[in-house]
This record gives sequence, C-alpha cells and structure tokens, in this order.
Amino acid sequence: MLACAVIVILQIALCPKPYSHDWGACPYAHDKENARRRDPTKFQYSSCICPNSGRGGECPNGLACQYSHTLFEYWLHPMRYRTQMCRSGTSCNRSLCFFAHTQAELRAPCQPMVLLERQQQQQMLQQQRYIPAMGFSSLATAGTGGVVRP
Repeated sequence: MLACAVIVILQIALCPKPYSHDWGACPYAHDKENARRRDPTKFQYSSCICPNSGRGGECPNGLACQYSHTLFEYWLHPMRYRTQMCRSGTSCNRSLCFFAHTQAELRAPCQPMVLLERQQQQQMLQQQRYIPAMGFSSLATAGTGGVVRP
C-alpha cells in the first residue's frame, strides 16, 4: 500500500536524471512535459476538475485555484490515486497507471500529511482557546489572573 507521502511526490519534483530516459515511467516531472502538477502540500486544491479548464486558456485563479487543472493533478491527487481498480487488472501495460491492479494496491483516499498536520494544529488551537467547563476563552483571560478585561 502506498503512503500519502509517496503519492505527494509523483510528478512534482524535477527529475534529477541528466540523461535521456522514458518520462512515462519516471515518477518525476520534466521541464518540457505537461505532466507536472502542483504540490498538494503547498497548494490546497481538491481532486475535482476546475470549471475553467475546459474553456481553453489559463485559469484566472492560477496556482491559487482550489481545483485540479491537469489530468495529472486530478488522477494523482491523494484523494484519487489508486482508489479504484484498473479495468485491465494485472495485464495493464501502462508505465504509470493511476489505478490499482490488485487488492493490495487498492488504497483508501487520504490527504497529504502536511494538510493533515495543519488540520490537527488548528484543532489543537481551537481546543486550547476555550475552557469548556467555564465557557471562557483562555486567550481572553491569559495573563490577567483569570479576570476577563475588555
């Protein structure tokens, strides 16, 4: 089973190989290749295709768009990659296939680890801001000896 950390790097980092090789079998992005995608740990975009992508030209939201712009952003997103079985199964001959070929390759959708860490940090901050038993914000009373001052 592939971890989210592995899925996140596919077609993002530039290939370190200085020699000619099969780009289709390489997990890295290449300068003159259209397969490069945004890093889902740095750009928060969903696994849904951008409504502007079919209209030709560039999306007006650019890198800040909340949707997938390319086939690779769509299918290599951690919420989609190998979450469905390949129709060709074990006889698939694609060098990079977006689908699972066996039950062992089939995975549950996941979010990139950085996004999960951010969500956990936000939840912790929210829990720290409020004292449920008293109903007071801990930030409002911080450094005041428990006295709420306007």
